[in-house]
Amino acid sequence: MIEIKPISDFNLYHTLSCGQAFRWYEDDGWFYGIVDDRLLKICQEDSTLLVESSDESDPKKLQQYLWHYFDLDRDLSRILDSINKDQYMNASVGVCRGMRIMNQDLWECLGSFILSQNSNVPRIKQMIRKISEEFGNPISLDGC
Repeated sequence: MIEIKPISDFNLYHTLSCGQAFRWYEDDGWFYGIVDDRLLKICQEDSTLLVESSDESDPKKLQQYLWHYFDLDRDLSRILDSINKDQYMNASVGVCRGMRIMNQDLWECLGSFILSQNSNVPRIKQMIRKISEEFGNPISLDGC
């Protein structure tokens, strides 16, 4: 298991559940998703991400990749402080604090955007899962 820490102003649930990425599924507090040809299992415990990967051949490289993928270098506190100027922004920031804009694979992001037109999140996830199963390469972690 890989630990990514310390992280600040990051909420894994908000980031993966907000509708910007559709290949992540939550089960019992863990998120499962495919990133960069790896099946990942991730959970957040306070300021630490716990990560299991179907390919742990280079943990340091995976750690750096995920740091970039989740945009953890960006000073989110500074950004939120600069836009949090009225009651409406204050309410919005409070609801989704810690949500990051992810640095996803551009092709996957474009394909997801095209499929998302006139649809909803569960349907988009289903379409992307079916396309991945049909045209992707099998990847497993913990026998799944």
